[in-house]
Amino acid sequence: MVLKRAYTEKNLELYMSSFSEESRFGNASEYLWDIEQERAIHQKMFASAKEIDLNIEELLIEESTETYKSTIYNYRLNVQLPSRQVLHAQGQVSLEFVQNKLGYWQINSFREINSGRNSPWNKTVTNSAANDSIDYFPLTVGNYWTYHDRINPTLPDVQASITDSLVIRGNLYYILQQFGFPFFIQPAFVRVNSIQQLIIFIPTDSSALAIFDLAATVGDSSIIQFPGDREIRIVELFSKKDSSKVPAGTFTDVLEFLITDFNSGSRSIYEFAANVGIIRQRGENQELVLKNAKVNGRKYPLMTDVETRFLSWAQIKLSFR
Repeated sequence: MVLKRAYTEKNLELYMSSFSEESRFGNASEYLWDIEQERAIHQKMFASAKEIDLNIEELLIEESTETYKSTIYNYRLNVQLPSRQVLHAQGQVSLEFVQNKLGYWQINSFREINSGRNSPWNKTVTNSAANDSIDYFPLTVGNYWTYHDRINPTLPDVQASITDSLVIRGNLYYILQQFGFPFFIQPAFVRVNSIQQLIIFIPTDSSALAIFDLAATVGDSSIIQFPGDREIRIVELFSKKDSSKVPAGTFTDVLEFLITDFNSGSRSIYEFAANVGIIRQRGENQELVLKNAKVNGRKYPLMTDVETRFLSWAQIKLSFR
């Protein structure tokens, strides 16, 4: 969505291009300012903020015609100021869209309808692993993960990042660069399908291989073998843990996969945390643990040494008037 990119880049003109000249802005009960005030607010916000992260996802289309639509979005917004103060908001907004003369959709109305620590967004991302909203391998361009090797602490950290996406045979894959784990060839073309299997595309023979079943139950296992590879591996969901602690933080809803090489008998363990991704990989001569990350706009470890203020999106805007 353009709003997310405009906030990340602090690009005022890109942001304003999302709105019509008649746009109105406010909270659940009333409209409080117009398009010119919105420009002045964001001119000051983008100039003042050190960093802005916005995560916004469509939840429900309330009404839709050929030239009008009303949609509810979940959002999470963090505005970090140079003073190390963080303005945080999460909740839901209602956006009304109209088509302009050129046929482009523009926002005509912005209303905050739900916000706060107990907002539906917060409930969505903290539900159990059985909830369909849980994402054990978030794939968004710009996501990155940095790992430290506890067994070999003098080695350089390993960083993985999602650099781009492309369509292969009708499926959307993401390009995963610099992943220092087995199975993830360089670069890796990965996707998570509709039944929560982590799929890798193999360029050598244009095949696709399911590596991890992220919807498995404890005890489920599968056999994988790469094309042209004599090694056969057994992948088993060994356990589901309530939490696991690594340098980047303590994460909940963790899947622990055991991978056994059928030929050599060697074993390794991968831990996937809900809405974060791989947080640990343990092998015979390596233990990579998540040191820091940026996943869908949220940075880890979470900031605990800064003052965080919990507001609504509208309140954050108003603080820059």
